[in-house]
Amino acid sequence: MNGDLKVRKYDNQIVLPKDICTQIEQVAEKAYPNECCGILFGAVESDLDKVEAIEVLDNMSTQSIKDSYYMISPLELFSYEQDYQKQGYEILGFLHSHPDASAILSAADKAQMVPELFYLIIEVRQGKVTSQSAWRKNKSDDSITEINIT
Repeated sequence: MNGDLKVRKYDNQIVLPKDICTQIEQVAEKAYPNECCGILFGAVESDLDKVEAIEVLDNMSTQSIKDSYYMISPLELFSYEQDYQKQGYEILGFLHSHPDASAILSAADKAQMVPELFYLIIEVRQGKVTSQSAWRKNKSDDSITEINIT
């Protein structure tokens, strides 16, 4: 077996530093009434899932559904993943907003989840962030768990 293999410990929390939370709130409010979307990055060697950087992406969905759906360009995602890996970061998950809707997973969100990654949802009501939630899909049984945000 290769000695470079990293085994990640997944717990039921994600750490969002205050400056990252502020940045996410600003992005979500600016995008309103459309959904915003982005990538959550953290250090590879960390045992704690702490978001250390975010990258805001363009919502590539058609204008008529940008208020209820987001789409990320695979090429843009790949490019950012490569750039951040060079800095020692990995993708911890994704963020997106729910304009005038609850911060819970929609059917479309559940269908697109990649196991073991976080999905941070920001609820934006009338242009202001009102709540957020985080979720993770279990790789072994596809169950979905709400994750504590600290």
